[in-house]
Amino acid sequence: MRDRVDMDRVDALVWRIALNLASNRRRRRAVLSWVGLDVEPAGPPDFHDAPAVRRAVDALPERLRTVVMLCEVAGLSYAEVAAIVDIPIGTVGSRRNAALKRLRTELQ
Repeated sequence: MRDRVDMDRVDALVWRIALNLASNRRRRRAVLSWVGLDVEPAGPPDFHDAPAVRRAVDALPERLRTVVMLCEVAGLSYAEVAAIVDIPIGTVGSRRNAALKRLRTELQ
């Protein structure tokens, strides 16, 4: 893709790369803190730290838990989750929706 880069506007590309790297680091920290590994906090506490939410997510079947963790905690797109789990994109959506419905019911 180097041939397609306009050197007069390369600063926009550099900023986009920096933003993507920062976003990836934030997602990685969120996932590591979720599984209990020692990392410095990525920001203010949020719903991931609530023990009731953690128990409810842990109670989900593996196929639902994996999708909801990758979508909601890691912040991955449906396409990225589909590639990781090796399922169709539509299945990612239906599993995520099923997981969130179960979590809403459990947490009410």
